[in-house]
Amino acid sequence: MKLLLLLFLALNLARVDAQDTPVTLRLIDSTITPGNDFYRFANGQWLKSAKIPPNQGMWAPIVAIYEGNTRFVEDRVRQLSTQRHPTGSAGQLLGDFYASGLDTHSIERLGYLPLLPYFKAVDSIRSPSDVPAFIARHLATPTNAIINLYAEPDAQNNTIQLATLGQGGLAFPATYYSKNDTKSQIIHGQYKEYLTQLLTLIGYGQAQAATAAEHILVLEKQLAKGHDTPEQARQPALHYNPTAIRQLNQRYNTLDWQRFFTLTDLRPKRVNMAQPRYYQLLDSLLSIVPIATWRDKLKTDYMTAHAVKLSRRFRETHVAFFGKVLAGQQQPEARDKAIMARIVYPLRDLVGQIYVKERFSESAKKEVLAVFETIQAVYARRIQAASWLSPAARSEALRKLRSMARKIGYPDQWDTYDGVRIDRNDFFGNTVRLSERNRRKNLQSFDQPVDKTNWRFMTAGTGASYSNSENTITLTAGYLQPPYFWAGADDAIKYATIGRTIGHELTHAFDSGGYKYNADGNLRSWFSTADSVAFISRYTPLLEQFSQYKVLDSLTNNGPLTIGENIADLVGLSVAYEAFAETSQFKNGVLVEGLTPAQRFFLAYAQEHRAVYTPQMIRAMLDDAHPLEEFRVNGTVRNFTPFYEAFNVGQTHKLYLEPKHRVVIW
Repeated sequence: MKLLLLLFLALNLARVDAQDTPVTLRLIDSTITPGNDFYRFANGQWLKSAKIPPNQGMWAPIVAIYEGNTRFVEDRVRQLSTQRHPTGSAGQLLGDFYASGLDTHSIERLGYLPLLPYFKAVDSIRSPSDVPAFIARHLATPTNAIINLYAEPDAQNNTIQLATLGQGGLAFPATYYSKNDTKSQIIHGQYKEYLTQLLTLIGYGQAQAATAAEHILVLEKQLAKGHDTPEQARQPALHYNPTAIRQLNQRYNTLDWQRFFTLTDLRPKRVNMAQPRYYQLLDSLLSIVPIATWRDKLKTDYMTAHAVKLSRRFRETHVAFFGKVLAGQQQPEARDKAIMARIVYPLRDLVGQIYVKERFSESAKKEVLAVFETIQAVYARRIQAASWLSPAARSEALRKLRSMARKIGYPDQWDTYDGVRIDRNDFFGNTVRLSERNRRKNLQSFDQPVDKTNWRFMTAGTGASYSNSENTITLTAGYLQPPYFWAGADDAIKYATIGRTIGHELTHAFDSGGYKYNADGNLRSWFSTADSVAFISRYTPLLEQFSQYKVLDSLTNNGPLTIGENIADLVGLSVAYEAFAETSQFKNGVLVEGLTPAQRFFLAYAQEHRAVYTPQMIRAMLDDAHPLEEFRVNGTVRNFTPFYEAFNVGQTHKLYLEPKHRVVIW
């Protein structure tokens, strides 16, 4: 079969249409043996020629879809901006917001004047206790929060929103601050240059700005010591520490929480201290770090949050560090695209309605729901057949599976944005008002019932997720585009793409973190001790495999961090394949473009995971729960026996694992 496949590819590569299809033969590198490196076999020609756009840190289908979605929405919003609309209507809000961002003459003329009211308030800080008091008074102001207060479902009673204090105060991941290798030192030096430039833009002398930048970096390095490691961030029990405000006061010296909440005009019954170590450290730093440093940090945090909305020099300074240094971007986004990035999330439901009207049909939604039902049924069989699972755990797993909610495409109810004011001549003010409106909406939900109809994602964005606290899968209309969903595709493609995605997200309910949440979405494990031991023993070999994959230089993939995604990739693929194997297309085995149904299934899976990265982006992904796409393909298929059968993988091939070493979890 392999010789037939390679011969067909050699004869037909030149004739393949430039438009990508579910399995695109022109991407394949037939000089590579599938059993040695399936990722490069499936994507090798693309990897050789793929170019990362200068305004990106990576290029992959997920980025291309987002770019295409943004261009589509921008075209519609640009048209709205040229027309007159009733005040408060969708056309006026979107069109005038967009027009305000294009008014670069006004933006340049204003310079940093929009920042001055905030700076004046910052300059009134005189004592350590003034710092948290200032933050309380400006809690809704969009900035890099030193005190990070927000509402989220109570992990033990997810019908109620719980006030939560999380870690904050950093410009980039905490691991970047703690490392002292050459690359980290370069980043630290360039960050100081960035802070220095910001401060000089608002009138600081060069020496004064450089000294302030040095002190800010030292402060942030201290704050970073209180942050969770990426591995700790995936341990929900560590982050559930609810307490009464009066009890909080007994644990801190400078942080007066009763005064803080009085100033916010919020009265939560309880507060969850998600990262207590961070706030103990912040409490001590407030009393020893000079007030001038806190003032400088509050100002630079505010400028960082708003730089892209200000004049050209602020935007260029921001992109030079966060774009080029941290992500490897060679140039900033085009102005119109940068404006859309400020619009699409704050007004996401208006944007979403425009998007789904033309880009996501009811028939497509029904097709996705039908696949969901099939995958769910296969998963139920897997759970029932799991002999290592205790009867009680099996019963709870099935209850969780059956009660899982689905949010497909777009919300049932759209936000109406009543009372929102958008001024055609005030881009900065528009962004701040919308951000503050959405922030207050969250803060005012303390102790209120959780709105389970609320969507956390943009409809036009590329979101696919599972929420433990809601026991809900969300697939946005913006994600349900090729190559992740091909409307009307044949079964091989349907199950390899959207079927596999559904299987992946569904598996998060039963992965290394999912079993800690019950069917109601509360943080209560439904595993006995014996179940936990058996489950951990099943996935540990997968963790060990992924811990060996080399990512960058001498750095390897962080297996304990990525194991949840590794489990979801493997089980999601195998469940989707089982569903596909029940179709007539699979059973009949008809070749399409020289490929068997199984080969098309695996190639579609591999090709949707193609990606190229800048070195800076690879470094950033070391702290991400998702491994690099190469490992998501090769590290997954090598544990799945049908892949071996589809491509005649044998003991001499690099991906080969003995059957007893192939991981089977669910």
